[in-house]
Amino acid sequence: MAVLKKPKTIQKRRILLVPDLLGYGGTDKPTDPKLYFGSGHAQDIVDILDAEGLDQVIAIGHNWGSGAVSRLINYYPQRVSACAFLTVGYFPPTINKADLITRSRGAVEVFGYDLFAYMPAVIEKHIDSFISVFFPASPQMWKDILCTDGGTRAWLEGNETTSLPSYMSQEADKEELDGGFWSDGHQ
Repeated sequence: MAVLKKPKTIQKRRILLVPDLLGYGGTDKPTDPKLYFGSGHAQDIVDILDAEGLDQVIAIGHNWGSGAVSRLINYYPQRVSACAFLTVGYFPPTINKADLITRSRGAVEVFGYDLFAYMPAVIEKHIDSFISVFFPASPQMWKDILCTDGGTRAWLEGNETTSLPSYMSQEADKEELDGGFWSDGHQ
């Protein structure tokens, strides 16, 4: 029989830092793609930690932030006590710093299709379709559209739309997504 003991209450200072990385929110938006990869984001995070007087953190990377956390634990492991990755997992630094076109061609060879095919120009041209497929009323659409070879491209280029989920108001949330998506550095 297991006996659970009540844990002792430990009083610690807990701080949540959610920085806008370079290119997002109110940060600079340089046009040189090299500035968005490698040790630069890790150094930016360390600068923030130093400014806040934090020696070590639990780092959580979500989507694009997973790259920054990946580099943080590579270049500054002493600053990270634990880490978690959401949406996109850890990925090691690449030796071959190929440009997007070269990586796209390589993806076609390996996977049989272009992982980077849905560039911002296509999404921007079909923003209602993009919002509709990524925030559908029925999650089954993700399987039917996103997981079908060529499904997302056909959905976007066909200007297909569906109802948004009940937790989103049709126009207010769509406007916020539409306006925020492009203003926060996704171009």
